[in-house]
Amino acid sequence: MKLLWALLCLIPATHASYKLTVYLRRLDVGQGFLANGTHCTPTWNIGDQCNIMLKLAVCLGTPDDLSDPCPETKRQPIDLGQVTTNQNAIEFAGGGTAYGAWKNPADFVNTDDGVLYAGFSLYVEARDKQNGLIDSYSHRFDDGLSPNNFEYFSHERVNLEATLFSIAWRASGDLPTPPPPTTTEGPTTTTQSTTSGPSTPEPTTEAPVTAKDCSEIVGGTDGPNQILINNVTTTVYCSFGSNVAITHIQGRGELDFTKDTFAKTYDDYAKPFGTVGKGNNYWLGLDNINVITNSGDYSLFIEVCCGTKSVTQQIYKSATVGTKNQQYMLNASATINTGLNVNDAGNAYGRDLGRPFHTYAQWAQDGTQDEEYCAVINYSKDEVTAGSGGWWFGNCGENLNGAYYELKDLNPDTCEIPTDLKAKGTGIELITKVNPTITEPLYDKRSYTRARMGLYKGSGQPLGLKDYCLNPRDETSRLILPFANKLELVYVMRGGLRIAALFLAIAIVPSLSYQLTIQLQSLSLTGNLADGKPCSQLSAFGIKCYPLVAICVQTATDETSDPSTCQGEDSAWFDLGVTPATNEINWDPGFIKGWFNPQTLKMPGNFPSSPYFVKLRVQHYYGTTVKQIDNALWKIDQFTPDKDGGTVATVKLNDRPKGQIENFIFEWTYDGISGPTTAAPSTTSAQTTTGAPQQSSTPAGTTQTAGPTQGTESKPTGSPTTKQANDATTSPVSGGPTTSGGGDGVSSTTTNGAQSSPSTSDAKSTATASPGSTKDPNGDGIFFE
Repeated sequence: MKLLWALLCLIPATHASYKLTVYLRRLDVGQGFLANGTHCTPTWNIGDQCNIMLKLAVCLGTPDDLSDPCPETKRQPIDLGQVTTNQNAIEFAGGGTAYGAWKNPADFVNTDDGVLYAGFSLYVEARDKQNGLIDSYSHRFDDGLSPNNFEYFSHERVNLEATLFSIAWRASGDLPTPPPPTTTEGPTTTTQSTTSGPSTPEPTTEAPVTAKDCSEIVGGTDGPNQILINNVTTTVYCSFGSNVAITHIQGRGELDFTKDTFAKTYDDYAKPFGTVGKGNNYWLGLDNINVITNSGDYSLFIEVCCGTKSVTQQIYKSATVGTKNQQYMLNASATINTGLNVNDAGNAYGRDLGRPFHTYAQWAQDGTQDEEYCAVINYSKDEVTAGSGGWWFGNCGENLNGAYYELKDLNPDTCEIPTDLKAKGTGIELITKVNPTITEPLYDKRSYTRARMGLYKGSGQPLGLKDYCLNPRDETSRLILPFANKLELVYVMRGGLRIAALFLAIAIVPSLSYQLTIQLQSLSLTGNLADGKPCSQLSAFGIKCYPLVAICVQTATDETSDPSTCQGEDSAWFDLGVTPATNEINWDPGFIKGWFNPQTLKMPGNFPSSPYFVKLRVQHYYGTTVKQIDNALWKIDQFTPDKDGGTVATVKLNDRPKGQIENFIFEWTYDGISGPTTAAPSTTSAQTTTGAPQQSSTPAGTTQTAGPTQGTESKPTGSPTTKQANDATTSPVSGGPTTSGGGDGVSSTTTNGAQSSPSTSDAKSTATASPGSTKDPNGDGIFFE
């Protein structure tokens, strides 16, 4: 270690610079509506279409305003000229093809000293040559978490068909480690107050607080931040995604739960209390929540965790909380029948939405309700007031402000409360089942170990959020050895200064890597979008999804555990294209858009001490509309050959019930396999899958990557090597990993993000798929606090 620090001292300070390469793929204006609602041409009815003139501008770095990430004051538009003639869409050619002043792909170089890559935004302006504006907007494509990626962005227009723009990009050079934004328990430059009530920091020389919510904080990081509510400086927890900034109004967790209890009076709930922080117990106060929700259009975001597993994320649009005179009534719109929108008028009082806020004592004083008629309050029968907290009791099946139960006292997989602990009272409850059958009270006697409620502007689906369920980490000092022959030291100082040193350390770090080969087999979907609605409004007539699929494979670490991102310069989302009108896909060998099947990847470290994540991003792409179906992640940390002594394993995964992936099957192998494993086989019956797995071949040559310089892209209407499966969908498999019959293959399944005990037949071990890692894998890196 002394030698290491001595070497670091010899290295001069480095200057950060990076290059961003942007590859234009597709522009589609649908039926050709102008921004004013008319068509590009009055003769559209005989097939005439638009003559599109296009201007683009790239804005590097973190935007000052997320609502306009590439503003007029910062953009320098590039005129591409006329890109279509009598066409409403264009597939851009690559290989240096010139479109006016744009050479596709185009490079943008940042040479500012000390500035690391932090993403980029794009301004798009499309006009018809004769008749004016079609659409214009700015959109943040990357927040720095996915420096090698692609996106189909659908820009929604009021009362008009959306327009679609697809690009790919790759950043190289000085990229941050770990990827931004760094998740810490608060900024390192100031001391944040964590006391109850509206907090005012000690006097400093910093600029005054002006932000009204987290979206107005410039350069904020996940953790406690300060905002201004009714001219009072208040500390709140902020979560920053790629398209939203969430202001937490409540947090529950395993830290300080004995001190910061929620057994408060009605007047207590009007004011802030608790400790602001990830895993802490905190309430912003009904009066403050009323001020924020009535100052703009906000969506309410709720997430609950069982251990380190995210159980559900729920979104309620146009959320408001009333004044004290209105009993702090909660109102919002919801599109799925779960959570606060479940209506149980038979066993309780309807929905939580539209209900006034009550504590148990205030409920009893009201005199219009019977506590024995509300299951979540009357849980313990003998002590109905114990731990009841305060909530908008409607369906009486949920209460995120109940008593805290530690994970060690619960069923670790389901967070169900044991019978002998019922006297403690209601826990942290939320209805997570979609379209529940209301034949009895909905209270399911589960208490989640971490929860958050937050508000964000607008109504879009939050993207790029950090995993809130993982345990907090101290990011202030870390030694990371992620890649062969390369040592990277990152030290975050109290003043916020980041010093990075990069040098070869062949004598210190041995060269470790392994070759991973994956052959995709099939994917089955439920036919629904992420919000639970069918992909098509005509699903009753057999109309199915148009799945647009992307896959990412990367080393499993805490920093790479976000299923929506593919971090790192050496990681990339591979485009598997669009398969029209199907809920099931079978993949053949050969090219599938940007993925060669089987695909060979060079992975750092060695397996199994350096396991890997498989991530799927599935969207519904129809016309100019792109909607989310699922973002799923599985951790592969064991290898089970299909046959004794074999070198190929088959893995069967799902993302049910929280997601929309019924089955995802692939075969894989890696170099360095010396024979069968030694674990004793189980006699549990195997679950049968269709067909016996076949050994995949390893293509010659070097690893293929999906980058923005691969040449001309074809229209995304599916790969010629991708075929449709039968219309019937496969029922979700319950339970834990099982072994498939026929070919002695391995079938691993996840239920609600949890993994049950494996069952195997002929296989010697089980390939495990589990949620994100809670500790750094052996061999991937060395961390010290």
